[in-house]
Amino acid sequence: MADVKLKAYFEELYGKKLTEAEVLDYKQKLVRFFSLLIEIDQQNKKRSNETQSI
Repeated sequence: MADVKLKAYFEELYGKKLTEAEVLDYKQKLVRFFSLLIEIDQQNKKRSNETQSI
């Protein structure tokens, strides 16, 4: 079962009742989105460190 608070948050955000499958899908997409943001941030920090050491 999907996290109850997360389901309530998504339902409020989308303005409709969601199935467990929809909540799981949105949760997975959110995790992938944040993983991508973290990856981009790490790359930017690496580039910043490389340019500062020159």
